[in-house]
Amino acid sequence: MKVETPEKKDREVQERRKAADPLVKSLTLLVMISFFILFLIFILVMMPGTSDVIMSFRTYNIKEGGGWQDTFLTYALYLMIMQLFVSCTGIFINLRRSRRRHDKYHYSLVIFACLSLVGIIIYIMTSV
Repeated sequence: MKVETPEKKDREVQERRKAADPLVKSLTLLVMISFFILFLIFILVMMPGTSDVIMSFRTYNIKEGGGWQDTFLTYALYLMIMQLFVSCTGIFINLRRSRRRHDKYHYSLVIFACLSLVGIIIYIMTSV
């Protein structure tokens, strides 16, 4: 009676796989999209506090209103929601398609999902 060990079975499955399928390859694209969205969120959050904007208010005698700051933060909220969706999609694909020991996990997607979830919670708590 032949008993197959898990190592032998894993080697047979590993040899059948020629290359990564398109879903696994798309994970790298999702990580790059998440980095880009994070960069846009950073710009939108940092923009209202820049000295150039304050100087333009002083130069042109414009009264500073809070409406434009809220607009930037609302755009940042939309981007955080988009980032959460992209990250969760990537995490789902990663969990479903990574079955071998040598398959890599994109931990940056988990970090981006956590950061965007924290950002959404902070926005909701401060806007109420």
